[in-house]
Amino acid sequence: SDNRNISLCYLPYLHALSDDDDKPFNALESYAKIAALSLALEHLNTGNGKIVPELNGINDRCPLKFYSNSFDTKGHEAAGLNHIINLTDRTVDQERLIPCAILGAARSAVSISSSFVSSLRGFPQISPQSTATELDDKARHKLFGRTIPNNDGAALALLALLTSWDVDHVAVLYINGAYGNDFVDGIRIQAQSERPDLTIETVNLNTGASDTSIYQAIQQLKETQYTYFYAIVYPSSLFERVMKEAYDQQIAGTGLHTWLSSIPLGNLVVGRNFSIEDPLVKAYRGAGILTVVGGISGVQGVPGAK
Repeated sequence: SDNRNISLCYLPYLHALSDDDDKPFNALESYAKIAALSLALEHLNTGNGKIVPELNGINDRCPLKFYSNSFDTKGHEAAGLNHIINLTDRTVDQERLIPCAILGAARSAVSISSSFVSSLRGFPQISPQSTATELDDKARHKLFGRTIPNNDGAALALLALLTSWDVDHVAVLYINGAYGNDFVDGIRIQAQSERPDLTIETVNLNTGASDTSIYQAIQQLKETQYTYFYAIVYPSSLFERVMKEAYDQQIAGTGLHTWLSSIPLGNLVVGRNFSIEDPLVKAYRGAGILTVVGGISGVQGVPGAK
């Protein structure tokens, strides 16, 4: 029998798991990330080195065990902040598990508000998805970390892709909010040094945009006569409305226009059956997702790697 004392490392996970109507929400790959986290914890706790060889037998060398639980933020700052306050409160229940670190959130706005409190209370917070450069401010977010490049890094990846395609004109449709504004600023700043010859036009939308606002935004994009568009648009339901309007105004699904999205489309396209007459079937032709992940310095083909 094993008589060792076991120390438990509690890693609560904050993510948007449902929408405001309490329906499952997977546009930010919420459930896929839960599955990946569960697999990682299983390998840590059992010393399984099939994916990460260094973990082989670690359970025999280390008495620490890892445990997680999920908390639904619905993608809102208030919900995320409320979870953080409760999770880090040491005065409520002395027998309650206290986190050794907090995982999440997804949206930058949620991480910005929640990590300020978690850092203030001495709890590390690690996000797999928040990219806002504001989170680099260690004076306000001293214990925040992430496993994804910030928006400046994502902007570099976009510029590298456009360069490989010999694109010298691009129009960016973005949400007028913390994430969208920060991302667009990153694109402009990085382009000044990396692609000064690149012409960039920008058009913004609000998350609650009306049909008229979407029509006008797409009309502005059409007037540029560009054929490459980068969409920093969320939620996914808004992106769908944008693509329908882009198809109606003949700047999507034509075979001549290319659309890239900065966020995963998730349940927007996964698990849905489209009829052949659905305009989205054609609108999504020539569309793609640009996903940026953390890399290792020195890997060839990675912008900024040395």
